[in-house]
Amino acid sequence: MIPRFQILNSNSNIILNSRFQIPNSIRGITALPTILIISGIVAEIAITGVLISYLLSSSGFGARLSAEAWAAARAGVNDAVIKVARDKNFTTGGGDYTISVGNNTATIVVDEPSSGKKRIRSTGAAKIFSKKIEAIYSIDTTTGKLIMESYGEIPL
Repeated sequence: MIPRFQILNSNSNIILNSRFQIPNSIRGITALPTILIISGIVAEIAITGVLISYLLSSSGFGARLSAEAWAAARAGVNDAVIKVARDKNFTTGGGDYTISVGNNTATIVVDEPSSGKKRIRSTGAAKIFSKKIEAIYSIDTTTGKLIMESYGEIPL
């Protein structure tokens, strides 16, 4: 036998018997889990969207900062090449010097690994990213011309 519930008719205070209607006391009980489940699904979708957008933007931001660090290191090498071109005996004497490149910095070391050669190491820094470039130039003793022998990124 199927139980019958007594429900108030909305038009009057008459109690109706029905097999398909839910009594007033049970309606609230079924509404709460439904609202909680729907709210949970909406919250999960929102959190997933925020996480995906953060990961996409941070990866692009990291690539941009890496490129800025590379550009700062290149600017440091170019600055040192100009200094060496003006003064063939220029070295940093075991130390280094720093230049600003926009919001970033480049730290440059110039030394002489052998006679007639200059090694320039420049470390570009952009926030948490750093790139290091090494360039080796030979100097022609008769003309004083700088000839690039190698140029490239090296491990930090």
